[in-house]
Amino acid sequence: MPQANYEEIIDFAIKREKEAVQFYTELEHIAHFASQKELLAEIRGMEEGHVKILENLKNKSLEVIKSHPAPKFSPSTYLVEAQPAADMTYQDILIIGMKREDRSHALYEELRQQTDNPKLIETFEMLAGEESKHKRFFEDLYDKYVQPDN
Repeated sequence: MPQANYEEIIDFAIKREKEAVQFYTELEHIAHFASQKELLAEIRGMEEGHVKILENLKNKSLEVIKSHPAPKFSPSTYLVEAQPAADMTYQDILIIGMKREDRSHALYEELRQQTDNPKLIETFEMLAGEESKHKRFFEDLYDKYVQPDN
């Protein structure tokens, strides 16, 4: 596969964030408790913010991005195949959430490590940190409700 350019990578990240928005919207409909729905709506809102950040980065900074070589990039590394379904257990929901957030975190960490552009480093660090918080949110729920004795 030819090396992707930054525009393709940013487009991929935008697509992933839009998928995350859809994912959390679907999970809100599956969740049984108001508190779960509220937390999922909050995470969905954060993912919508990530879309805006990436779109602004793409629209305002492509000339800066293009001046740096694009990182080696393999999109399949960051994909999670499972989708929300009405028959999912709470445990299934939490596991998929953890995996999605872990893959998103890895994407932004890799992009951060492969650039020397300070603006991109700052943006990717912030996005990686957000995804890490989301993963921890799901892990905490898993520990509390699925494996409370651990």
